[in-house]
Amino acid sequence: MGPRWKGKGSEAKALADPMSKIVLQLQSSLIKSEAQGLLCGCNVFLGAEAQEAGLLNRSCFGVPITTAEKEKQWFQLGMEEAFYLHYSLKCLMIVDENKRLMNDEELWLYMKSKKETFPDFYKAYSHLRMKNWVVMSGVRYGVDFVAYRHHPALIHSDFAVLVLSPEEEKGCGDGNSRLRTWSDIHCTTRLCSGVVKTLLVLNVSRNGADAISSSCVEKFTVYEYTITRWLPERCREVHMVVKNETSSCTVAEDETNIQVPSKVLETPHVEEAGS
Repeated sequence: MGPRWKGKGSEAKALADPMSKIVLQLQSSLIKSEAQGLLCGCNVFLGAEAQEAGLLNRSCFGVPITTAEKEKQWFQLGMEEAFYLHYSLKCLMIVDENKRLMNDEELWLYMKSKKETFPDFYKAYSHLRMKNWVVMSGVRYGVDFVAYRHHPALIHSDFAVLVLSPEEEKGCGDGNSRLRTWSDIHCTTRLCSGVVKTLLVLNVSRNGADAISSSCVEKFTVYEYTITRWLPERCREVHMVVKNETSSCTVAEDETNIQVPSKVLETPHVEEAGS
């Protein structure tokens, strides 16, 4: 399934302004302004001037929120995207409710305490972001994230993303129990098919690391594969019509047995728009 652009000229706009370039501009702007986000509950709130607000919107970081303040546009960042700006891009400082600057380890432990699966979700989020995918919440589709090649105003999302950990690591915070039963696999792939998305599973292995600090995430490994519905009418072999001599009905028999493809899981080719 190829990219589904929204309207004429959308592809050209994306090619002329790749997401990697926009994120670099945002990173430079936030570093220059010494941007600070306010940690509150499970979110980080960031006030941005006009230029930074435009870059945040173009790079799809955070959700704009309406406030009475006219000088700044405020954005609500989720934990994964806030930590990505803070830890991976090193362009956002984060303070707690007492205006105290938080370091990497304090922020990591705080977010982990708020969300058991945060280490795995952050690794999955950063894995896609570093490949220049736009990653947004997938709650409306019953998944963890959705991934876009570029801005959602220009293109529909390609992937519905689920983040899993190997079963043997249940003692290491395996809180996401999706796709453990056949019925869940069936329901999820049916839903993805209905909204024209491919189900992308990111299986995060901690490789024995206990995730007690932010540096442990560098030891994690992400295994990615897709799951798609197998539709017989799309894969059926040539049929031969055979006349039943003992009755007046006509039945269809296969020349050979239909074989389910042995490989239905493929690694997506993830690339930056315009590459």
